[in-house]
Amino acid sequence: MRYEVVFHTTYTEDGRRLGDPTELLRLPAGVIRERSAVRVDPPLELEYPEQTEGEDLLDFAGTETWEYEVADGREQEFVEAAKNCPEVIEFSEIPQAA
Repeated sequence: MRYEVVFHTTYTEDGRRLGDPTELLRLPAGVIRERSAVRVDPPLELEYPEQTEGEDLLDFAGTETWEYEVADGREQEFVEAAKNCPEVIEFSEIPQAA
């Protein structure tokens, strides 16, 4: 089974990512067969700094979208971990091709 997961990510003012949000998805060994980054959307504040000039921003928020291939029979563990991870904005099952 494959899932798409969108994570909240935080960046510094100079564009460095603070931590890896995927590490917060705490799963036992063997649940994930494969994972890959699909899309990284950095904060708009980094692309358009003039729009945030003078604002007191503590951090810059972006998103990262990842695809996970979950081992057969381990789907419930993955779903529970995604539901309980504060950095997960949303997740969905990717329909299998017929």
